[in-house]
Amino acid sequence: MWSVVLRILSILGIVLLLLLALALVILLLILFWPVSYRGGGSARAGRYQVWFRFRWLCGLLRGAYMYPEGGFRFKLLWLTVYDSGRKPGNGTSRGRKAKQDAMPEEKTRHRENAVRENERTQCQPSPVIGPAEDKTGQSPSGSGDRASDEIGKPSPPDIAGDSGKKEEKSSEREENGQNPPLSEKLSKMKESLRFYLDIVQDTANQELVKHALTRLYKIIKSLRPRFLHAEVLAGLGEPDLTGYAYGGYWAIKPFLGKKCHVTVTPDFERKILEGEFALGGRIMVATLAHHAVRVLLDRRLRRLLDRLKSRN
Repeated sequence: MWSVVLRILSILGIVLLLLLALALVILLLILFWPVSYRGGGSARAGRYQVWFRFRWLCGLLRGAYMYPEGGFRFKLLWLTVYDSGRKPGNGTSRGRKAKQDAMPEEKTRHRENAVRENERTQCQPSPVIGPAEDKTGQSPSGSGDRASDEIGKPSPPDIAGDSGKKEEKSSEREENGQNPPLSEKLSKMKESLRFYLDIVQDTANQELVKHALTRLYKIIKSLRPRFLHAEVLAGLGEPDLTGYAYGGYWAIKPFLGKKCHVTVTPDFERKILEGEFALGGRIMVATLAHHAVRVLLDRRLRRLLDRLKSRN
């Protein structure tokens, strides 16, 4: 009996250890296997094209983006997970066609309903306002009926009384605190400005900003391309300006590095900008996570967040 139980427990322990080992391997792959990317573009005769590709785990996951044609495509092994540039013939295109076919029918229905409503309003009889008056302006029923009609008419509203009531209501709201006066609003604004100025002038917060900027610089440095190749044909339309720009290019070229190969051909007669470029690099999730966690776990950030929460 106990031997069977121990065997079952040992099997369950081995399975759990295998699952933990598999999860650890997957986590290490996600953190330390770099995502390689390639990109480029070209501009020829007024036509522009940009492309970008990335792959991970030797092409297990890969994607590509093409502009203006092609769209975005994402693949897992040989399966297409997402493709924004699919040809018509799928369900979405059918739905769009059905909507386009239904649009004229809806328009005709709205027009028919509008015509029917106009016909109904024209067929209704006009309301009778009162008895006809003679040329002298008196009704045939006499002055007594006119006096009775005037007595039955409602009196015009008292405009001065309504304005006085509105002023009384506004004064009551101000007394109850619903609409605070301008002095209280200005005092609250001054307090909030002092609070935020104290936060900005605090040395701990200034050091926190410097720390965050240094980490952001390191993240951008890790994301920069490993190589860059470009061929450019440039002209500013005037020979002197083109010569100045070409001289500036030669002044900057020594600082670009060995992996940055850029060739610029000047055109002193035309105003033109054509060429093509290609770049590539890799991104490691571990470096991004390291710098982000170092900022998030900083005590100065916690203190700043607690201070802002207490203010709110």
